[in-house]
Formats: sequence, structure tokens, C-alpha cells
Amino acid sequence: MKIILNDASDLKDIIDVLAKVAEEVPLTISEKGISSKTLSEDKTTMSILEIPSEIFNEFELEENISFRVKIRDFNKILKRATKNDVLELSLEKDKGILKIVFKNSKNGAIRSFDLQVSIENVEDIGEPKVDLPIEFEILAGDLKDILDDVSKVGEEVEFEYKNSSIVIKSEGQGRAYIATLTEGNPLILLKSSVSEASSKYGVELLSSVAKKMDSNTTTKVAFGSQLPIKIQVQFTPGGSLTYWVAPRI
Repeated sequence: MKIILNDASDLKDIIDVLAKVAEEVPLTISEKGISSKTLSEDKTTMSILEIPSEIFNEFELEENISFRVKIRDFNKILKRATKNDVLELSLEKDKGILKIVFKNSKNGAIRSFDLQVSIENVEDIGEPKVDLPIEFEILAGDLKDILDDVSKVGEEVEFEYKNSSIVIKSEGQGRAYIATLTEGNPLILLKSSVSEASSKYGVELLSSVAKKMDSNTTTKVAFGSQLPIKIQVQFTPGGSLTYWVAPRI
């Protein structure tokens, strides 16, 4: 396996968000690209990563391979990349070593890191089989601003649907926040099969995901009363993450 990405920061942002979910993450490398389905240790969050092979500058693979990696260690290494670094990933399967190499395109400096991984078949985790009655689409930049505001108020955020509007609100000690969103202002699309619904979620993960969004892309969100929230995020230059987050009862 040999994978090259001319801008290491493109992968750095995606892995940084994935590291919020679990300590160890399964990765599958196939001719389609890099994929992962991860369930958090407390079973409250599922992340689904898809990075198509086309976004990489080189993508060589002799056979499909799956392994588990300590994602926070991987994230710490990727954070050492500079804006001029080309990223090269390769795998020594017999030793269980993922080699991470940064090559500086300006001064030619090379830095190499070895990360121990566990080579094993990865069991596929099915997505939750639940119908979410409310769906909306919004520019990632708008959702990012809202969740950034919410994170400064409280630890929980409530998503509510009523009167053909999405209401996002939070309360903290001596503080409160509320945003009312309608189709066209600023929602791109809003549809619902129920007249009213509301549910609360933890702010920290949602805010972390939002900070890494490409502001000009469309983000899809779906939820329902006491049901998980599903957020589909697009990343530059072509990767995507889908998050399922359990409600707080």
C-alpha cells in the first residue's frame, strides 16, 4: 500500500474530527478509497467516514486491507504536518506498522513516523434503522456559526421543529441562546412528516464537527423526538463524514 496526498492538511482535518469519537478506529483501504465505521465506547455516537481514492495524488494498493489504529495517536502525528508537507502513507503488513512520512515540498525535509496498528478483518457495523421525520439542509458555514454560539452557552443543545421552523436553543447558567431557521432563511430545504418534535444532544461533539466543515458546502441534518440526530458533512476536497448522535434523555 502506498498513498500520497500533496496537501497533508486535507486529511488532518478529517482525522481530527474522527478522534473525537473513539480511541481506536477501524480503517478499511480498498480500491474505492479509505472508509471507516466507528461506534463510540459508550455507544452514543457512530461515525461513518468515506474518502474516495480519487482525491489522492497516488493510490497504490495490492489488496484490500483492514486494520485498527489508535486514532488519537494518528491524529497527533498528522497535526505535526505543515502547510508545505506532502503526506505519504504505507503499510508494513507483516510488522503491523503504518508508516507516515511528511516531505516538505519547499525545503525537501523528510520526517517519518511509525504507528503500530492491528491487522484484522473489520466487522461491518450497520447504521441505525430508524426513520427520522424531520430533515433540513443548510450551508455548513451557517450551521457552524450557530453551533459555535451554542457551545458558549451550555452543554446541551435542543433541536425543535414547530410552525414550519427549526428552532435551535440552549441554556446555561445565567445565559440562553435561540435561533429560528426557516426554509430560505437560511435553510436550503426543510421537510417534515410530523407537526412538532424536539430532542436534546450534547454540544461538544456537534461543535467539534462543525468547526471542520467546509463553509460553502451543504450539510444535511435529520432528527426526531427522542431520536438520534444524523449529520452528513462534506470535507474538502471530497471526503465525507456521517454522524449519528444519540439524544440526551
